[in-house]
Amino acid sequence: MRLFAYGTLMEPAVLSAVTGRPFSSQPAVLHGYARYRVRDAVYPGLVPEAEAVTVGLLYDEMDPDTLARLDAFEGALYDRLTLTVDADPTPTGPETVTAAVYVVRPAERARLSPDRWDFATFRRLHLATYLRQCT
Repeated sequence: MRLFAYGTLMEPAVLSAVTGRPFSSQPAVLHGYARYRVRDAVYPGLVPEAEAVTVGLLYDEMDPDTLARLDAFEGALYDRLTLTVDADPTPTGPETVTAAVYVVRPAERARLSPDRWDFATFRRLHLATYLRQCT
């Protein structure tokens, strides 16, 4: 199974801290979903939004044990769905693949801020502290 990461798990050090090992990745895009900041948190949530496009990373080789660790890390805020994403374009265009994606549960969507979440801001302001909390 592949994993489409759109938030803190885009940082390889965070993914390694959660799963216990590194993974190879490639850029990917998810259409029809938008990324917002979770209120009072430094991480985002993803929700369906018709015209939205979310840029992230596609990780390969997610085995059942790794997915179980990720499920525990993501917690009750998210459902793990299998969605279609466009992997890094090849010479003939993007490759469409399926991947696990953590989407905010409908009952939890009020926890999202109207503010978009920005990966560069997370890395600059919060990554070091966040990594200490993951280990």
